[in-house]
Amino acid sequence: MSDEQTKIEVDPEPEIVNAAPKKRHTRGIDLSTLDPEQLKLHKKAINQKTRKKAKDAKDKTAAAYNSPAEPTKNEALQILGERGIQNEHIQNTVYRMLLVAALNNRIVANRFLFQNGLQQTLASLEARRSQPLTLENPNDYPAGELSTRAELHAVMDVFWKDEPITFEQWLADRLRFKTSAFELSKILGKEDFGFKHIEWTDFAPRWNPIGLKPGYTQREALAWLDAQGVKKRYLLVASRNSMKSTWARILALTLTITYPDARILIVSETNKLSKKAMKEFRGYLELAPNNPTLFQQYFGEFTVSSDTGSTLIYDNPLARLNLPQNSVESSSMESANTGSRFDFCIFDDPISRDNGTGNDEQRAAAISKHGSIMKLREPSGYALNVQTPWEVGDLGDVMIKRNEEDPEHPLCVRIDPVMEVKPHARGKALLELTEDDVILNFLPKLNWRFVRDEMRSPEGLKFYRTQYMCEWVEEDDGVKCQFTETALRARLRPRSFFDATALPGTPVYLGWDDASSTSRLADFSALCIARVQPVVEEFPEGCKRTNALVVLNVDFGRWKLSEKIEHITRAIELHKPSAWVLEKDRNHEELVLGVRKMCLLKNLVMPHVVLRDIRNTPSAKATKVKLLEAPLEDSRLWFAFGAWNDACIQQFVRFDGVKKSGTSDGSKDDIPDAVATAYQVWGPRAAFEEVDPAEQEARRQEDEEESARERKRLHYNRMFGNDYVPPPKIETEPQQPMKPADPRMRLFGNKGPWRL
Repeated sequence: MSDEQTKIEVDPEPEIVNAAPKKRHTRGIDLSTLDPEQLKLHKKAINQKTRKKAKDAKDKTAAAYNSPAEPTKNEALQILGERGIQNEHIQNTVYRMLLVAALNNRIVANRFLFQNGLQQTLASLEARRSQPLTLENPNDYPAGELSTRAELHAVMDVFWKDEPITFEQWLADRLRFKTSAFELSKILGKEDFGFKHIEWTDFAPRWNPIGLKPGYTQREALAWLDAQGVKKRYLLVASRNSMKSTWARILALTLTITYPDARILIVSETNKLSKKAMKEFRGYLELAPNNPTLFQQYFGEFTVSSDTGSTLIYDNPLARLNLPQNSVESSSMESANTGSRFDFCIFDDPISRDNGTGNDEQRAAAISKHGSIMKLREPSGYALNVQTPWEVGDLGDVMIKRNEEDPEHPLCVRIDPVMEVKPHARGKALLELTEDDVILNFLPKLNWRFVRDEMRSPEGLKFYRTQYMCEWVEEDDGVKCQFTETALRARLRPRSFFDATALPGTPVYLGWDDASSTSRLADFSALCIARVQPVVEEFPEGCKRTNALVVLNVDFGRWKLSEKIEHITRAIELHKPSAWVLEKDRNHEELVLGVRKMCLLKNLVMPHVVLRDIRNTPSAKATKVKLLEAPLEDSRLWFAFGAWNDACIQQFVRFDGVKKSGTSDGSKDDIPDAVATAYQVWGPRAAFEEVDPAEQEARRQEDEEESARERKRLHYNRMFGNDYVPPPKIETEPQQPMKPADPRMRLFGNKGPWRL
């Protein structure tokens, strides 16, 4: 077999052929045709779509009214923005209040709450089905508003706690409150406001919010402010306790909620009062989240927390012009920094008897201070002074007089006293008026009982006429004293002149004026010795006999207590007064006790002590000393010759009731005060002078008691030949009862051997 024949035939190996790849289709896309980068992008898109689908499902669940999921703060603010609340402050305020509302209502602060508000969430939970919010034209601006309907509705939704009202009614109320300080006072709890406060609202500038456009520029805002009133300066003079300061601050509040960028300055008399005024103003706007006031339920977007900013400043959170000055700040007349430039300034009782009256320098300083503050007013700005009169020439009086002299009369003036006297009673004196004779302007607060009490107060009628009747009373109207040296020296006579007409046993009196200090410039302590007796004057047509108080001696000096006791005791020893009058100051008890002890040691009769109450009013001393003018004129007050005459006359002449004792001219008023104190008690009255029946009866009783004491003293003189003073009763210890004696001792005695 050949080699060819021995070959084994084997089938040839099949040819390897590449098979066609299997197709991978994903939503119609052949992945085999994609390169690696395209495949990566394709997978990423699929994952994003899957996650979005899951998120949408989750969001759908979270958006339910009863969802337990709470969004984060950023998510919640974003939801509020999508709802149409674009202002950042309103966003944060609504967010914070919704969290408080959710806690108080025990609901979840979920997405539905931020999307639809509190009221719709509560309605949905009650109905157990979704009640979404529907609001027409959410991006429109209501009339007189600077925020959109969506923003205002969110404020009402989260702040309103009172009886349900419609959104449109809520907007109408806001517009009314912005245009009237009196209307705004109703939701601030000012129940004492009356018809006069309505008239004040019409008198002062009234801010019309309709003309101020949303998104205003500074030029547009100033043009709107300038158009609010033709005159820029106002003066309201009103009665004390009429709530004029509170009304003025509410007027400033209406401007704040109308024009958020308004720069308002409140100027008070002192820094302390300035802080108090600003505390009241901020009190309207400081938010208590759990208990917003009715005002805050209407104007919640203007509220701030109590720890925001300085207590003397209110920064309006809706201000948008970024002006360098603060929205509302306070200052005072005693502050070195008068404040920033202002659009509206309130001078809230800027002066009193302490800083704007008393002398020409104080009055000029107050007027100058007011003028320097007025320099800060913007050309379109306004200024309102609310105050009461104090004295002629004060700030209010000067403002009125300057306005009358100016032919254009740039100042609007209004004066409202506590009452108006009806025509039929205008001839009566103030103290004779009855309730039927007057019309009270500030009822119910200032009723007739209060007005009558103030009319009869210790401050006197001048104070009432200035502070309540709003009159500028001249200083010499019942206050200023005028004594001339000629009139005083005409009443000087030798002691023998008076002794010739004095009846035997005529009582002698001691008048005392006390001074507590002994420093070089302090007042004197002074005493006068006087008696009431007939005085006969000779005239060409005949003699005139008058019952008068004759001052026999005067002693004065800067004495310590021991020296006062010594001088008074010496006067008692020399003149033997039957009574001693002094005022009830803080040292009178110690002084009287010291004199009593000294009289006891010297065997002197202690005079009867008459105590007088002290009147701590500014014109009390002037009123008392002025009573001596009439007696000096009609011969009911005389003086005996003595070394003290020149000092006495000098003090009387320099005393005018205006200057205080110890001023630069060295004037003192101690001797006139001592004489006036004595004359008030014992001085003879004029025939035409009206006397209070109660006072007349009290004086009659005092005279009877003094007569009885004088008769008793004279009786002692006749009996003992001198001023006899009964010895004081000496308290002795009770004696022990004697032991009974043995009767045998009477016979035998107690000596000797038989002694028992």
